[in-house]
Amino acid sequence: MNESNKSFEFIKTCKLAGISFVIMSDFPEDKYESGHIALLVMNCVLFFSTISLNGISILTIGRSSQLRSKVCYFVILLQSVVDLIVGSLGIPLFIYYIMSPFVKTADCILVILAIRIILASCGLSMIALSAMTLERYMGVLHPYYYHSKVTKKRVLIFVFGSSIGLALVLVYSFHDHRMFRFILTGSTIVFLLFTGFVYLRIYLVVRKLVRSERRPGCETHGNTNSKKHTIRESKRARSCFLVSICFVLCLVPSILTPLLFSVESFDKIVYLDWSLTAVILNSSLNSVIFFWMKTLLRKEALNTLRSLKDKLTFAE
Repeated sequence: MNESNKSFEFIKTCKLAGISFVIMSDFPEDKYESGHIALLVMNCVLFFSTISLNGISILTIGRSSQLRSKVCYFVILLQSVVDLIVGSLGIPLFIYYIMSPFVKTADCILVILAIRIILASCGLSMIALSAMTLERYMGVLHPYYYHSKVTKKRVLIFVFGSSIGLALVLVYSFHDHRMFRFILTGSTIVFLLFTGFVYLRIYLVVRKLVRSERRPGCETHGNTNSKKHTIRESKRARSCFLVSICFVLCLVPSILTPLLFSVESFDKIVYLDWSLTAVILNSSLNSVIFFWMKTLLRKEALNTLRSLKDKLTFAE
Protein backbone atom coordinates (compact mmCIF):
# COMPACT_ATOMS: atom_id res chain seq x y z
CA MET A 1 0.00 0.00 0.00
CA ASN A 2 2.86 2.33 0.81
CA GLU A 3 4.51 1.49 -2.51
CA SER A 4 1.28 2.36 -4.31
CA ASN A 5 0.99 5.71 -2.56
CA LYS A 6 4.63 6.39 -3.25
CA SER A 7 4.19 5.77 -6.98
CA PHE A 8 1.34 8.27 -7.15
CA GLU A 9 3.74 10.99 -6.04
CA PHE A 10 5.41 10.69 -9.45
CA ILE A 11 2.19 10.77 -11.48
CA LYS A 12 0.45 13.88 -12.76
CA THR A 13 -3.32 13.75 -13.26
CA CYS A 14 -4.72 15.60 -16.28
CA LYS A 15 -8.31 16.42 -17.13
CA LEU A 16 -9.30 17.40 -20.63
CA ALA A 17 -12.81 17.56 -22.12
CA GLY A 18 -14.20 15.39 -19.34
CA ILE A 19 -11.49 12.73 -19.64
CA SER A 20 -9.07 12.05 -16.79
CA PHE A 21 -5.70 10.50 -17.55
CA VAL A 22 -2.32 10.33 -15.86
CA ILE A 23 1.16 11.07 -17.16
CA MET A 24 4.64 10.58 -15.75
CA SER A 25 6.15 13.56 -13.91
CA ASP A 26 9.19 11.96 -12.23
CA PHE A 27 10.85 8.59 -11.56
CA PRO A 28 10.32 6.64 -8.31
CA GLU A 29 13.40 4.44 -8.93
CA ASP A 30 16.57 4.49 -11.02
CA LYS A 31 15.46 1.44 -13.02
CA TYR A 32 12.52 3.43 -14.41
CA GLU A 33 14.85 6.25 -15.41
CA SER A 34 17.19 3.86 -17.27
CA GLY A 35 14.25 2.31 -19.10
CA HIS A 36 12.95 5.76 -20.01
CA ILE A 37 16.31 6.71 -21.50
CA ALA A 38 16.16 3.58 -23.66
CA LEU A 39 12.62 4.55 -24.67
CA LEU A 40 13.79 8.04 -25.61
CA VAL A 41 16.68 6.73 -27.72
CA MET A 42 14.41 4.28 -29.52
CA ASN A 43 11.86 6.97 -30.39
CA CYS A 44 14.61 9.28 -31.67
CA VAL A 45 15.82 6.48 -33.95
CA LEU A 46 12.23 5.85 -35.09
CA PHE A 47 11.80 9.56 -35.80
CA PHE A 48 14.68 9.60 -38.31
CA SER A 49 13.84 6.21 -39.81
CA THR A 50 10.15 7.04 -40.27
CA ILE A 51 10.86 10.42 -41.88
CA SER A 52 13.62 9.15 -44.18
CA LEU A 53 12.08 5.83 -45.27
CA ASN A 54 8.60 7.18 -45.98
CA GLY A 55 9.92 10.47 -47.42
CA ILE A 56 11.97 8.57 -49.99
CA SER A 57 9.02 6.28 -50.74
CA ILE A 58 6.72 9.25 -51.43
CA LEU A 59 9.36 11.01 -53.52
CA THR A 60 10.09 7.88 -55.56
CA ILE A 61 6.47 7.05 -56.38
CA GLY A 62 5.66 10.71 -57.02
CA ARG A 63 8.54 11.12 -59.50
CA SER A 64 7.91 7.87 -61.39
CA SER A 65 5.03 7.97 -63.88
CA GLN A 66 5.24 4.16 -64.16
CA LEU A 67 4.63 3.68 -60.43
CA ARG A 68 2.23 6.60 -59.98
CA SER A 69 -0.14 5.34 -62.67
CA LYS A 70 -0.74 1.95 -61.00
CA VAL A 71 -3.36 1.61 -58.28
CA CYS A 72 -1.32 -0.84 -56.19
CA TYR A 73 1.54 1.67 -55.86
CA PHE A 74 -0.89 4.55 -55.35
CA VAL A 75 -2.18 2.79 -52.22
CA ILE A 76 1.42 2.42 -51.00
CA LEU A 77 1.80 6.17 -51.55
CA LEU A 78 -1.23 6.86 -49.35
CA GLN A 79 0.12 4.61 -46.61
CA SER A 80 3.51 6.35 -46.77
CA VAL A 81 1.82 9.75 -46.41
CA VAL A 82 0.03 8.54 -43.26
CA ASP A 83 3.29 7.21 -41.81
CA LEU A 84 5.10 10.44 -42.68
CA ILE A 85 2.47 12.40 -40.70
CA VAL A 86 3.23 10.17 -37.73
CA GLY A 87 6.94 10.85 -38.11
CA SER A 88 6.67 14.60 -38.56
CA LEU A 89 3.93 15.36 -35.98
CA GLY A 90 3.20 12.46 -33.64
CA ILE A 91 6.75 11.29 -32.82
CA PRO A 92 8.18 14.77 -31.98
CA LEU A 93 5.29 15.42 -29.56
CA PHE A 94 5.73 11.97 -28.06
CA ILE A 95 9.48 12.56 -27.65
CA TYR A 96 8.66 15.81 -25.85
CA TYR A 97 6.43 13.85 -23.47
CA ILE A 98 9.16 11.25 -22.86
CA MET A 99 11.64 14.01 -22.03
CA SER A 100 9.23 15.81 -19.66
CA PRO A 101 10.13 13.77 -16.52
CA PHE A 102 13.78 14.75 -17.02
CA VAL A 103 13.12 18.47 -17.43
CA LYS A 104 9.90 18.61 -15.34
CA THR A 105 7.80 20.18 -18.12
CA ALA A 106 4.93 17.68 -18.55
CA ASP A 107 2.10 19.34 -20.49
CA CYS A 108 -1.31 17.65 -20.55
CA ILE A 109 -2.51 19.22 -23.83
CA LEU A 110 0.62 18.29 -25.79
CA VAL A 111 0.55 14.76 -24.42
CA ILE A 112 -3.07 14.15 -25.37
CA LEU A 113 -2.37 15.72 -28.79
CA ALA A 114 0.54 13.35 -29.37
CA ILE A 115 -1.51 10.32 -28.33
CA ARG A 116 -4.46 11.38 -30.50
CA ILE A 117 -2.20 11.82 -33.56
CA ILE A 118 -0.70 8.36 -33.01
CA LEU A 119 -4.13 6.76 -32.52
CA ALA A 120 -5.51 8.61 -35.55
CA SER A 121 -2.60 7.25 -37.58
CA CYS A 122 -3.61 3.75 -36.43
CA GLY A 123 -7.08 4.31 -37.82
CA LEU A 124 -5.75 5.76 -41.08
CA SER A 125 -3.31 2.86 -41.42
CA MET A 126 -6.16 0.42 -40.91
CA ILE A 127 -8.14 2.21 -43.62
CA ALA A 128 -5.17 2.23 -46.03
CA LEU A 129 -4.43 -1.45 -45.37
CA SER A 130 -8.10 -2.29 -45.94
CA ALA A 131 -7.86 -0.52 -49.30
CA MET A 132 -4.72 -2.55 -50.09
CA THR A 133 -6.49 -5.77 -49.14
CA LEU A 134 -9.50 -4.97 -51.34
CA GLU A 135 -7.13 -4.05 -54.20
CA ARG A 136 -5.27 -7.37 -53.85
CA TYR A 137 -8.56 -9.28 -53.61
CA MET A 138 -9.72 -7.88 -56.94
CA GLY A 139 -6.26 -8.14 -58.55
CA VAL A 140 -5.82 -11.83 -57.73
CA LEU A 141 -9.34 -13.27 -57.66
CA HIS A 142 -11.14 -11.01 -60.16
CA PRO A 143 -8.49 -9.88 -62.67
CA TYR A 144 -11.01 -9.32 -65.48
CA TYR A 145 -12.87 -6.69 -63.45
CA TYR A 146 -9.78 -5.24 -61.79
CA HIS A 147 -8.97 -2.38 -64.18
CA SER A 148 -12.59 -1.27 -64.55
CA LYS A 149 -13.62 -1.54 -60.88
CA VAL A 150 -10.42 -0.63 -58.99
CA THR A 151 -9.37 2.94 -59.79
CA LYS A 152 -7.43 5.62 -57.93
CA LYS A 153 -10.59 7.72 -57.71
CA ARG A 154 -12.53 4.94 -55.99
CA VAL A 155 -9.63 4.24 -53.64
CA LEU A 156 -9.61 7.92 -52.66
CA ILE A 157 -13.39 7.90 -52.10
CA PHE A 158 -13.06 4.84 -49.87
CA VAL A 159 -10.16 6.31 -47.88
CA PHE A 160 -11.72 9.78 -47.58
CA GLY A 161 -15.16 8.47 -46.56
CA SER A 162 -13.65 6.13 -43.97
CA SER A 163 -11.45 8.95 -42.65
CA ILE A 164 -14.52 11.10 -42.00
CA GLY A 165 -15.96 8.26 -39.91
CA LEU A 166 -12.65 7.99 -38.04
CA ALA A 167 -12.67 11.73 -37.32
CA LEU A 168 -16.17 11.47 -35.84
CA VAL A 169 -15.07 8.57 -33.62
CA LEU A 170 -12.05 10.56 -32.38
CA VAL A 171 -14.24 13.56 -31.55
CA TYR A 172 -16.71 11.32 -29.72
CA SER A 173 -13.86 9.71 -27.78
CA PHE A 174 -13.38 12.95 -25.85
CA HIS A 175 -16.81 12.34 -24.26
CA ASP A 176 -16.69 8.55 -23.88
CA HIS A 177 -13.19 7.08 -23.72
CA ARG A 178 -14.45 3.56 -22.96
CA MET A 179 -16.60 3.56 -26.08
CA PHE A 180 -13.59 4.73 -28.10
CA ARG A 181 -11.52 1.79 -26.82
CA PHE A 182 -14.42 -0.56 -27.57
CA ILE A 183 -14.65 0.76 -31.15
CA LEU A 184 -10.87 0.50 -31.57
CA THR A 185 -10.85 -3.11 -30.37
CA GLY A 186 -13.90 -4.03 -32.44
CA SER A 187 -12.46 -2.41 -35.57
CA THR A 188 -9.20 -4.29 -35.10
CA ILE A 189 -11.04 -7.62 -34.78
CA VAL A 190 -13.14 -6.92 -37.89
CA PHE A 191 -10.03 -5.84 -39.78
CA LEU A 192 -8.21 -9.02 -38.73
CA LEU A 193 -11.11 -11.27 -39.74
CA PHE A 194 -11.53 -9.50 -43.08
CA THR A 195 -7.79 -9.66 -43.79
CA GLY A 196 -7.60 -13.32 -42.81
CA PHE A 197 -10.56 -14.20 -45.04
CA VAL A 198 -9.15 -12.41 -48.11
CA TYR A 199 -5.63 -13.80 -47.87
CA LEU A 200 -6.89 -17.29 -47.09
CA ARG A 201 -8.93 -17.14 -50.30
CA ILE A 202 -5.88 -15.93 -52.21
CA TYR A 203 -3.72 -18.69 -50.73
CA LEU A 204 -6.24 -21.41 -51.66
CA VAL A 205 -6.59 -20.13 -55.23
CA VAL A 206 -2.83 -19.90 -55.77
CA ARG A 207 -2.25 -23.34 -54.26
CA LYS A 208 -4.88 -24.80 -56.59
CA LEU A 209 -3.16 -23.19 -59.59
CA VAL A 210 0.27 -24.46 -58.56
CA ARG A 211 -1.08 -28.00 -58.16
CA SER A 212 -2.78 -27.85 -61.56
CA GLU A 213 0.54 -26.86 -63.19
CA ARG A 214 2.14 -30.05 -61.91
CA ARG A 215 -0.52 -32.26 -63.46
CA PRO A 216 0.21 -33.60 -66.96
CA GLY A 217 -2.12 -32.38 -69.65
CA CYS A 218 -2.63 -29.85 -72.39
CA GLU A 219 -3.12 -26.20 -71.53
CA THR A 220 -4.10 -23.36 -73.79
CA HIS A 221 -1.93 -20.29 -74.10
CA GLY A 222 -4.68 -18.16 -72.53
CA ASN A 223 -4.94 -20.35 -69.45
CA THR A 224 -1.17 -20.28 -68.99
CA ASN A 225 -1.11 -16.47 -69.11
CA SER A 226 -4.00 -16.29 -66.66
CA LYS A 227 -2.18 -18.53 -64.18
CA LYS A 228 1.03 -16.54 -64.50
CA HIS A 229 -0.89 -13.31 -63.89
CA THR A 230 -2.60 -14.72 -60.79
CA ILE A 231 0.66 -16.02 -59.30
CA ARG A 232 2.43 -12.72 -60.05
CA GLU A 233 -0.33 -10.70 -58.38
CA SER A 234 -0.32 -13.06 -55.40
CA LYS A 235 3.33 -12.22 -54.72
CA ARG A 236 2.28 -8.61 -54.11
CA ALA A 237 -0.44 -9.91 -51.82
CA ARG A 238 2.20 -11.55 -49.61
CA SER A 239 3.68 -8.16 -48.79
CA CYS A 240 0.22 -6.75 -48.04
CA PHE A 241 -0.52 -9.67 -45.73
CA LEU A 242 2.81 -9.29 -43.90
CA VAL A 243 2.23 -5.54 -43.43
CA SER A 244 -1.27 -6.22 -42.07
CA ILE A 245 0.04 -8.80 -39.58
CA CYS A 246 2.79 -6.42 -38.40
CA PHE A 247 0.18 -3.68 -37.95
CA VAL A 248 -2.00 -5.88 -35.75
CA LEU A 249 0.98 -7.12 -33.70
CA CYS A 250 2.11 -3.52 -33.09
CA LEU A 251 -1.41 -2.55 -32.00
CA VAL A 252 -2.14 -5.53 -29.72
CA PRO A 253 -0.17 -4.23 -26.65
CA SER A 254 -2.29 -1.05 -26.56
CA ILE A 255 -5.52 -3.04 -26.80
CA LEU A 256 -4.48 -5.35 -23.95
CA THR A 257 -3.96 -2.47 -21.48
CA PRO A 258 -7.38 -2.79 -19.70
CA LEU A 259 -6.80 -6.54 -19.25
CA LEU A 260 -3.34 -6.11 -17.74
CA PHE A 261 -4.02 -3.05 -15.55
CA SER A 262 -7.31 -2.46 -13.75
CA VAL A 263 -6.22 0.73 -11.94
CA GLU A 264 -3.97 3.67 -12.72
CA SER A 265 -0.39 3.01 -11.68
CA PHE A 266 3.15 3.99 -12.58
CA ASP A 267 3.73 0.59 -14.22
CA LYS A 268 0.65 1.14 -16.39
CA ILE A 269 2.09 4.44 -17.67
CA VAL A 270 5.40 2.74 -18.47
CA TYR A 271 3.56 -0.04 -20.32
CA LEU A 272 1.49 2.48 -22.30
CA ASP A 273 4.62 4.40 -23.31
CA TRP A 274 6.18 1.23 -24.73
CA SER A 275 2.93 0.13 -26.37
CA LEU A 276 2.65 3.51 -28.14
CA THR A 277 6.26 3.09 -29.25
CA ALA A 278 5.24 -0.25 -30.80
CA VAL A 279 2.51 1.59 -32.72
CA ILE A 280 5.09 4.14 -33.90
CA LEU A 281 7.42 1.31 -34.96
CA ASN A 282 4.76 0.18 -37.42
CA SER A 283 5.25 3.40 -39.43
CA SER A 284 8.82 2.36 -40.24
CA LEU A 285 8.04 -1.33 -40.73
CA ASN A 286 5.38 -0.50 -43.34
CA SER A 287 7.95 1.17 -45.57
CA VAL A 288 10.59 -1.54 -45.06
CA ILE A 289 8.25 -4.42 -45.83
CA PHE A 290 6.06 -2.91 -48.50
CA PHE A 291 8.55 -0.69 -50.30
CA TRP A 292 12.21 -1.46 -49.62
CA MET A 293 11.83 -5.26 -49.81
CA LYS A 294 10.52 -5.02 -53.39
CA THR A 295 13.28 -5.11 -55.98
CA LEU A 296 11.57 -2.76 -58.44
CA LEU A 297 10.72 -0.14 -55.82
CA ARG A 298 14.15 -0.38 -54.19
CA LYS A 299 15.89 0.18 -57.53
CA GLU A 300 13.62 3.15 -58.28
CA ALA A 301 14.38 4.60 -54.83
CA LEU A 302 18.14 4.25 -55.36
CA ASN A 303 17.83 5.91 -58.77
CA THR A 304 15.91 8.77 -57.15
CA LEU A 305 18.61 9.21 -54.49
CA ARG A 306 21.34 9.21 -57.16
CA SER A 307 19.41 11.80 -59.15
CA LEU A 308 19.08 14.05 -56.11
CA LYS A 309 22.76 13.61 -55.30
CA ASP A 310 23.74 14.58 -58.86
CA LYS A 311 21.55 17.68 -58.70
CA LEU A 312 23.05 18.75 -55.38
CA THR A 313 26.58 18.15 -56.70
CA PHE A 314 25.82 20.14 -59.85
CA ALA A 315 24.34 23.00 -57.82
CA GLU A 316 27.53 23.25 -55.75
